[in-house]
Amino acid sequence: MDIIKNEFYVFISMIIVTVVLLFENITGLFISIFAFLTSWYMRFSDNYSYATLFKIYLVIIPTIILFLNLNNLIKMKHINFFLRISTQLNIIALIFTENNFLIICGLLISILTTPYFILKNNKITMKANIINTSIWVIMTAIVLTFNYTTYSGWNEHKYIALFCIWGPTITYFLFNRYLSVRGLLLCSWFLFDLIDKKNIGF
Repeated sequence: MDIIKNEFYVFISMIIVTVVLLFENITGLFISIFAFLTSWYMRFSDNYSYATLFKIYLVIIPTIILFLNLNNLIKMKHINFFLRISTQLNIIALIFTENNFLIICGLLISILTTPYFILKNNKITMKANIINTSIWVIMTAIVLTFNYTTYSGWNEHKYIALFCIWGPTITYFLFNRYLSVRGLLLCSWFLFDLIDKKNIGF
């Protein structure tokens, strides 16, 4: 439990920015842009590989585009298609970190059944694809939990990683907010990782 104790302020900060996001979408834009501008430094601070940085920016860039649209700063013509594809690509990237056949199957099922995202009136709704959206959210959270707890690359901040899974899951059922919260928390995690002196960091 030492990890939770030592990183308690991170969880509190993530909860605060999530609550603020529920009222102000601009919060997500600021954090995602800041993550975009600073995450490259982890190549030097944490000795991250180019492959890892690619996966990080595979999250950050779609998140920026998402919040630009949510804040009416741009209007991307095929934003709904883009959100679905980027979500699938993020899950596909995890397959390369996995060697457990059952978890790989779970990730593939999550990819194939990824719901359609519909951005309208500054809100994102989810339309079922093959399975109910609630089932997809829960199933994906469980599969990602197994991936995050078995892959050694997540050990440094395992509990934060799990929070980034179950935080959006909870907000989906409470406020119908999943994708934006997921992007916000992941970008917040990247920012914390940059300044985490305990595990190298800045």
